Amino acid sequence: MKMKTAILLLNAAAALSLLTSASSCTKTRTDIGSGTGTYIEFASVLTKTPVNTPDDMSEFAVWGFYNNPVDAEYTTVFDNVRVYKADNGWTYENLQRWVSNMEYDFYAIYPSTEVLKHVGLVNENGVRPYLGIANYDAANSKYENAPVDLLMAVNKSISYNPDNGMAPKVRLTFHHLLSRIELQCRTDEVSKDVEGFEPIVYNAKIYGLYEQGSYSSADFDPNDKSSIRYGWKVPDTGGEVITNYENPYADSDISTEGIEVPVDATSTASLLSDIMVFPQQLTQDVCFSIEFSTNGGSTRKVQHIQLASMPLTVWEAGTTYRYTFTISADGRIYFDIPTVNEWNDASGGIIIVD
Repeated sequence: MKMKTAILLLNAAAALSLLTSASSCTKTRTDIGSGTGTYIEFASVLTKTPVNTPDDMSEFAVWGFYNNPVDAEYTTVFDNVRVYKADNGWTYENLQRWVSNMEYDFYAIYPSTEVLKHVGLVNENGVRPYLGIANYDAANSKYENAPVDLLMAVNKSISYNPDNGMAPKVRLTFHHLLSRIELQCRTDEVSKDVEGFEPIVYNAKIYGLYEQGSYSSADFDPNDKSSIRYGWKVPDTGGEVITNYENPYADSDISTEGIEVPVDATSTASLLSDIMVFPQQLTQDVCFSIEFSTNGGSTRKVQHIQLASMPLTVWEAGTTYRYTFTISADGRIYFDIPTVNEWNDASGGIIIVD
């Protein structure tokens, strides 16, 4: 797939300039609500995990513009407009009317852009505007004290023809822009009855990842997850330092006493969960580190594992990668083949606003 490279590239100031400045062929509407058609509306929402229930999505932000086929100008109608849940569905302030026979593009982001520092339409001469996100911190972004489940919806080339009656409500299908990592541990069948075997994990980290990236929807293809991965530029600034063991991407929240690992060989202990990462090709830098003991803490050991050494080298958007390792009585740890779970219709894959 051939990808465009122009997007949010140089630094925070340049990226913000790209997202907020209009080109010579783009203008912003000031005649709020003065279109000739019916109101532009968004309707009911169907949600799937990790946004767990319809109540979890209470608002999202919308950008939208229309193209005049006569003079080829793009007119912005929605610019980071908060669309929120009301008693009768979805609504927003300063309702807009359709302008007949114009071609509209809509973009939406969940959650609201208070967690996104630089996001908006990218306007380039000769290129149809598209949504971009600059300087997004996947490692540290939180929304209501939880890791951000970042989603985007795109609906393009919509026209309103008054001869066809009432305009339909805008349909938005949200796609996950990030991947999710989990780390679990257990014991093996052979070791569970060994005398003195008391496995404890004191710390688990993931490092060797960049924390910030920028996203371009210019080549987004709803039928191709890899288009989301290619749309991310990580790192998004040349001076960013990759995370390391001392300053990891994510660190387990374990007390000084550690976590006792069940010795029944079937139960697992969760060490890292809901770690949001950029979709990417894994490099040799990406590692787990695990500090553990097999004898109740009398001695401890730290082991580093390169994730690219496992039979999985790519993280795609909208997918959970669960890594499970086993601690044995002889002090070794070994990993299962990672479990890959797409956020599908049963476990969360798309969220449809229609």
